[in-house]
Amino acid sequence: MADLSIFDTPGAFDFEGLEAEILKSPEQIRWEWLCSRRGRCTSSNYHLIMTHLDWMEEPIEPEAVYLKSGSLAKNQPKPAIDKREILPPGAITYLKKVVADLRTKPNQERIKDFKSKSMEWGTNTEILAIKHLENEGLVFVATGENQEFLKFNAYFGGTPDGRILLVNGDKPGEIKCPDSATHDDYILNISDAESLKTTEPGYYWQLLGNAQAMGTDSGLFVSYDPDYHDEFFICHKVWCNFPQSDFDLLEKRQALAEKYIIERLAQFEKLKQNRL
Repeated sequence: MADLSIFDTPGAFDFEGLEAEILKSPEQIRWEWLCSRRGRCTSSNYHLIMTHLDWMEEPIEPEAVYLKSGSLAKNQPKPAIDKREILPPGAITYLKKVVADLRTKPNQERIKDFKSKSMEWGTNTEILAIKHLENEGLVFVATGENQEFLKFNAYFGGTPDGRILLVNGDKPGEIKCPDSATHDDYILNISDAESLKTTEPGYYWQLLGNAQAMGTDSGLFVSYDPDYHDEFFICHKVWCNFPQSDFDLLEKRQALAEKYIIERLAQFEKLKQNRL
């Protein structure tokens, strides 16, 4: 028979200073993730600061100047404006929200975390996609509840759907689970980084941004739909090798966004100092 006398000995167990490990709920984990990306431009929104690339790359011509009468003023061209140095209205609207997040405390009752049916489908199906990829020999880590927000610097970062472990270093994975017609389009139209950029520029900059945060130059784009009769078409994988020129372009646009954030924050500080 076991000796239970130790339980009768005062002070036999000292629980002082013992901290119990508390398991976090999925809701708590997601809340912490939302807070970690708060006040930062996230890779899923990089397309907002990268918009209008087509007209940005057009030749920059001096614009004619018109008088109040409506007639053209001769020999008075406006100075050339490099439109690549201008953030579009959509980017400004987004950056105002980033600044507001920096200036306020997170409030669970005010932060919107809406999930549509298609978003729920994507979240649930993403798990199947990762299992499918792992069965093909890829090793995914930091997925699902363990996904982490990777900070690039004070104002930027992203959350890959997973880190793919490779011999030459970790790579970001971006998994999409669209409707079947869109999945078909991806199968037919996306075969490399350039075609991803043409077909889904938002996903292109998201994946490139996550590669930037991970310090690598490539990533994996995946479109997954488990409902196909022919299993060959269920999972469409595309390895994307990004050109250095696009990393440079992203950093240039990030610098513009950071400048706007800092200047807007300074406006509030100046207003406060003027009123004290």
